[in-house]
Amino acid sequence: MGMETGWSRAGLSAAMTWAFLGMGLGGFGWGMLSDRRGPRVCVLAGSVLLLGTVLGAATMLSSLGMALGPLLGGWLYDRYGSYAWLYVGSMAMGLAAAGVASLFPSSHSLDGHPADPVPQG
Repeated sequence: MGMETGWSRAGLSAAMTWAFLGMGLGGFGWGMLSDRRGPRVCVLAGSVLLLGTVLGAATMLSSLGMALGPLLGGWLYDRYGSYAWLYVGSMAMGLAAAGVASLFPSSHSLDGHPADPVPQG
């Protein structure tokens, strides 16, 4: 990767270290938000802010995107001569992740108190 970008190994290592530290520290903020507002708010906020790289169920979608993105992106560019379809596909994945997130039950009611458990049966 260093040869492709022109970065030294030390530069790449430093960038990755800062990225992983940022993700690790950011997890504390997302965890506190999840505890206070519930997982639905976190997933929806992550969908909006990170355009599809969200928590939980969307992890599968982003992994699929990383695995197939270069192949499908190259095919779309060769076929249509534009990157516009990549943006449309990213938007669709983000909206799908937001839709999945809306299906998660909230652990808190709107007034901030724990919600009653869902009756079984």
